[in-house]
Amino acid sequence: GVKRIYADDQQQLRWSQFRNLGGEEMLKRVRDEVFPHFKTVALEGTTYGEYMKDAQLMIQKPSLLVSAVNQIEALPLTQGDTKGDLYEYLLSKLTTAGINGQFRTPRHIIDFMVELMDPQPTETIADPACGTGGFLVRAMEHLMREFTSEDGVLEETGDDGKPYKIFTGDLLEPYRDHI
Repeated sequence: GVKRIYADDQQQLRWSQFRNLGGEEMLKRVRDEVFPHFKTVALEGTTYGEYMKDAQLMIQKPSLLVSAVNQIEALPLTQGDTKGDLYEYLLSKLTTAGINGQFRTPRHIIDFMVELMDPQPTETIADPACGTGGFLVRAMEHLMREFTSEDGVLEETGDDGKPYKIFTGDLLEPYRDHI
């Protein structure tokens, strides 16, 4: 069957369940339950597992966590926008296009170019004018989608009640050192 990130008895770990808690309670939930949960979801021997095995939650002040959560909550994102766009949105708040020589390539152009190139795990992917990393993010999403086995697909339900899939890229493991 389809693996899930949250079991029925782990629903309190969802963003929608902790985002409105008070500072102390939110920090306790994230530090003691949410963050450790994501470390256990990281399968041993996988790239995600390697990155997560020594990961530490750096936010220790309740007010800082509440502020970060509130800022993310205030972002005008829809389900389809969340992958990669959060980073671009935050960067857009820090820079002004043109002044720093940075321009954002429209999403449909990036998607078309990635589809046209059909990147493979043995190929080197480069974006010399990187900017916010939109091309690189979409290329990685393409690899994750194309190199996820049927068993590697996780299915979740969004806050809006609609199901969505998460591609783990489990078939990329032989290429881990190259990627």
